[in-house]
Amino acid sequence: MLRKLILAIISSLLVILAFPKFNLEFLVWVSFVPLFFALENTSIKQRFFVGYVFGLVMFAGLLYWLVHVSVLGAVVLICFLAIFPAIGLLYKISDTSIIVFVFPSVWVISEFLRSHIFTGFPWALLGHCLYKNIAVIQIADITGAYGLSFIIVMINLVFYSILRYFQNKRHHVFVCVLFCMITLFYGFSFMQVKLEKEPMDIALIQGNIAQEKKWDPQKYEVEILEQYMRLSEIAAKNGADLIIWPETSFPGLYNDDTSITYRIDEFIKRMGKDFLIGSVSYSEGNYYNSAYFISSEAQIQEIYSKMHLVPFGEYIPFEDKLPWIRSSIDKPVGDMLPGQEYKIFSFVAKNDIETSEGLIRERRFLKFGVLICFEDIFPDISRLAVNKGADFLVNITNDAWFSDTNAAYEHVQSSVFRAVENRVSVVRSANTGISCFIDPRGEITDILKVKGKETFVDGISKARIYKPMRKSFYTKFGDVFVWLCVFMSLGLIILDKRQ
Repeated sequence: MLRKLILAIISSLLVILAFPKFNLEFLVWVSFVPLFFALENTSIKQRFFVGYVFGLVMFAGLLYWLVHVSVLGAVVLICFLAIFPAIGLLYKISDTSIIVFVFPSVWVISEFLRSHIFTGFPWALLGHCLYKNIAVIQIADITGAYGLSFIIVMINLVFYSILRYFQNKRHHVFVCVLFCMITLFYGFSFMQVKLEKEPMDIALIQGNIAQEKKWDPQKYEVEILEQYMRLSEIAAKNGADLIIWPETSFPGLYNDDTSITYRIDEFIKRMGKDFLIGSVSYSEGNYYNSAYFISSEAQIQEIYSKMHLVPFGEYIPFEDKLPWIRSSIDKPVGDMLPGQEYKIFSFVAKNDIETSEGLIRERRFLKFGVLICFEDIFPDISRLAVNKGADFLVNITNDAWFSDTNAAYEHVQSSVFRAVENRVSVVRSANTGISCFIDPRGEITDILKVKGKETFVDGISKARIYKPMRKSFYTKFGDVFVWLCVFMSLGLIILDKRQ
């Protein structure tokens, strides 16, 4: 058993190396091979145990930064998440022809369960490590990120089959090559599509406010407010139409802290630009993590309050039944409520074009949806926004919680897939993190960098977003591919048992 556990740990390490900050993506194509050898000649209990150790080491390596939020929360979450790879590895490795379909399908089902059970946590799905492989990830507009996970496991299985000299390995290879060719053909076809830009300039403000300063009242107007106003003034002078501040960037409660609100409102009027500002809001005795869309006349156009809160960060699960949990956590935890309705923001893009016949004033009405903090890791929220008419998505976040770790880079992976799945641009504004623009093909453009550094720096990134492409299959129908995996695996397993 020790040998099997060592092989499982080797596989975990290979998966970790395929993710940021290592970004050794090529390793993921063979990362499961040692694990498959470890699963040979094992009972179902042994397979579950080996799979659990694999998941435990993998998630510890990918999510270690959660200790910066809560040590207890990190340990509980990692131990819980490790159950799902163990489920995904329960099917017995064999040399039957169906294994090349069944095993990847079962893995996809396990990832889908992880994404939904107990509010879900679809962070670092296996397919996410391919986020820089633009041609390959285009298939996500049909299958979601799960389709990439399926292909990764299938290729690993074929390599294992070849090494094991299975008699029908040629069938495995043929199926795998066929899937890869279809994926690449589909991807390169989309790479040839020309994208058009919208007639508007968006500026992202990255304030880089240290976490310990964010809620210090003495820092509100001196450091925090001055920082965002200084950067916003530069963005306005550079011609930005919409200026975006990140999650909880407003130092206080917008509309409740009257002196700071008045100062911001006067500043917005002076700039003459529309602003999207992240702020904690207070209503009827409850706190919310919100986004305020404010017009150039300093009028609130719309407010969206985050619907999917971070457990052990913004609230404590089951606190009403287990009140001792809060006192046992070593970090401050919020006491927020989720928003009840998803809101779409409307924006007028203005573009004045000089022609030989005079000035042409172009006006285009655009809609966008806001994803606060880690809401961009949930495909259903982005699908909801696009199906409600959003032309692009905005993610406002604050990854300063996690220090200078791989968290911010793993976070941007999700935004890349939301762009491809829905064929819309995604705009990311972080207090610190990865502030950038992502086009509808998933390519990261106009990333904010200062002296080559992307995190823990302050600055501005300004660009025009791309027009949305046609509404995708995934936007319309969601996770059909996952249900295909469910029915296909069940059907093939039943057929195999009868034979």
